[in-house]
Amino acid sequence: MLKFCVALLFITNIACGEKKPKKENVIFFQGKDFFKTQLADLKATPYFIHKIETKNGIRDSVAIPVDSVEFYMKPFLEPDINDPSIKDLYEESVIFDETTGIYSLNYTTADRELELQIMNVLLEEDAKSVKQIFIRKYRSTDESSIIEQLSWKPYQSFESNRLIQSPNKPEETHKIQVVWNVK
Repeated sequence: MLKFCVALLFITNIACGEKKPKKENVIFFQGKDFFKTQLADLKATPYFIHKIETKNGIRDSVAIPVDSVEFYMKPFLEPDINDPSIKDLYEESVIFDETTGIYSLNYTTADRELELQIMNVLLEEDAKSVKQIFIRKYRSTDESSIIEQLSWKPYQSFESNRLIQSPNKPEETHKIQVVWNVK
């Protein structure tokens, strides 16, 4: 009888599948809010803002108005890992490095269909002040695959590095840096 109960429990568990608990009460890092706060600071402070663009090894630099910054920061805003439709697909891990005094909030997904694959937020020892943010995205279409590496230094700069791979074409690289408060 015990074997029968164990077997029934096992079959029921497989048939019903183990559901992961919803993460609606879990609070992930509020990236979108953070980036919007950074934009508000840029708009409120008279910084000299310039864009450095490197495409396939050719570099160009130009001053840009504050209104252009929002266009270049779009890759940081979407997708939002706090969006209820995808939040359950991300796992959070928190690590504290005692030698550097930095917390690392890591958000990863095993779902290769999601554009945002990894988000790493480095926090100062107070666990409130953002030191730097790294994001890795991946998109694939019939015509190409795009790997995008993003990084943000609060109150200083952000950059986007894109690698575009297409069949029967040379690899393309595209880097955009927006800098406003170099220290």
